[in-house]
Amino acid sequence: QVTSIPQQTENGQEQAVKRFDMNVALLAAKEMAFVCTDLENSTLISNSNPSAYKLIQEVHDVTIRQRIKRHNGYEINTQGDSFEICFLSVADACLFCLSVQERLGKTKWPSNISSLPSCGIVYDSTRKVQVFNGPRIRMGIHWASAGTFSSYHHDVTNHVIFKGSSFELARLVGDIAYGGQILITESVWRKMRQIKEWKKDTFPGVES
Repeated sequence: QVTSIPQQTENGQEQAVKRFDMNVALLAAKEMAFVCTDLENSTLISNSNPSAYKLIQEVHDVTIRQRIKRHNGYEINTQGDSFEICFLSVADACLFCLSVQERLGKTKWPSNISSLPSCGIVYDSTRKVQVFNGPRIRMGIHWASAGTFSSYHHDVTNHVIFKGSSFELARLVGDIAYGGQILITESVWRKMRQIKEWKKDTFPGVES
């Protein structure tokens, strides 16, 4: 049975201070990672079983928001089942995506969801290792360098708004990823290779 993980709450003043600090850091940042996510075949799933889709979206949204908080991310925008997020650390961006995919893949989805398009259980060629389970999330990550994006503070919503070529590229990367896939740009791969803990042969190779 699908259950939501209880969300931790903070008092309003502490939350406001944290948000202010994050806004200041984002507005000052010259580089950052943009992550764009989307639920594959969401329209088809919604049309097939509206009540099941509602449950999927609830679990999906709670999972993503909990992991945004855990990995120091910032929710830029959301439209339906699509999220646009940024991280000051490329490692946090990658760990966020891996954490979301792992959590959703290990969820015990009810049969009325497992039978929906793009939601069934899939095994590898040995039939022993589970590859996919439940709804598939497309995820794209792009590391934005200085001068490729701009940001400003919206006085009404108290939110940081982003625009620029890097932000648009992250959207495109998210759109072309397959469901269940985390697609990264070369700038992400190069940035991750600079981190000592990630310099392993098992970290993503580059295919041309």
